[in-house]
Amino acid sequence: MEKCDSCTDGHHSFPDCHECQCNQDGSASFICDKASGKCECKSDLITGDNCSKSVDEYYGFPDPQPCECNTDGSTGLTCDDGSGKCDCKENIVGDKCTQCAAEHFGFPNCEACMCNADGSVDNSCDDNGKCSCNDHVEGEKCDKCVDGYVEFPACDKCAADYFGFPECKACECNEQ
Repeated sequence: MEKCDSCTDGHHSFPDCHECQCNQDGSASFICDKASGKCECKSDLITGDNCSKSVDEYYGFPDPQPCECNTDGSTGLTCDDGSGKCDCKENIVGDKCTQCAAEHFGFPNCEACMCNADGSVDNSCDDNGKCSCNDHVEGEKCDKCVDGYVEFPACDKCAADYFGFPECKACECNEQ
């Protein structure tokens, strides 16, 4: 008489003998450990009891690729297993966390642009923090009229000793 004291191949957890749930894309075979039910993964870059996901710092199961998260811009080196998108620090964007969010500059610190709302085109700035100014407005943050113009933020009148709005040219008075 044959004694039944273990599960057959492809099953685990005697005496209940549940079927192995090895992922066909990530497992070396359909056979799992008869005690734990853990499957043997076909690559060191695949993990999980069923071999169904990429290891940390990799994405793209069943063919894992390195996450390559920017160490300055991301909160860690792991990424979404499906998309490869990294988790970025505050005010940082991009799949790999490599640039400042809109209205910020100076990666990786990414400070707010702080453009003067009345004098600037919008609240965006270049990599050095210089804002885009309205016509006849200047300054890093667009906070003053260009020489020859007055009445910030409109800057729509010529200053004293200037003439010819909208060009506002300096007067060249003949002092006789």
